[in-house]
Amino acid sequence: MKKIILLFAALTTIATVSAQRVAVLDFNAGTGVSQADVDGISSIFNTYFSPDGYTLVERTSIDRVIDEQNVQRGKMTQSQMVRVGEILNVSKVVIGDVNIVMGQYNIDVRVVNVESGTISAREGVTWSPGSAERTMTSRLACRLANPTALTPAARPTSCASETYEAGD
Repeated sequence: MKKIILLFAALTTIATVSAQRVAVLDFNAGTGVSQADVDGISSIFNTYFSPDGYTLVERTSIDRVIDEQNVQRGKMTQSQMVRVGEILNVSKVVIGDVNIVMGQYNIDVRVVNVESGTISAREGVTWSPGSAERTMTSRLACRLANPTALTPAARPTSCASETYEAGD
């Protein structure tokens, strides 16, 4: 009987750990911004996004699944994104859009629950070109890595976005 209980506990632990995986997908290049700039911003985000209690899926694994599914990078539909998340066995995917609006960079990032396809958290930042890219992107990543942003019960946040000028 003890062996059965230990086996059940081990399987439950394994199932819980495997459900706590998150993948950061390529950000979308929107209005006025090149894909090269977006790739750089996405790379900075990945450097600082390390949510407690979650395992971050390696970029090469994500790229392999995207290639196998013949999905256009950075332009996935919600159903394609959820499918990629299911194949990667993640509970959350992080997606983002980068645009230049009125001369300022805007990044809007969402954490999507793969099982339900709903947004569990969202954040955004704005800054002037040539100023605080790394600082702003790292702050955004840290805010979204907050455990409350990744829990299923969390509601999407709606806080004022931060705007920084050169020298901030």
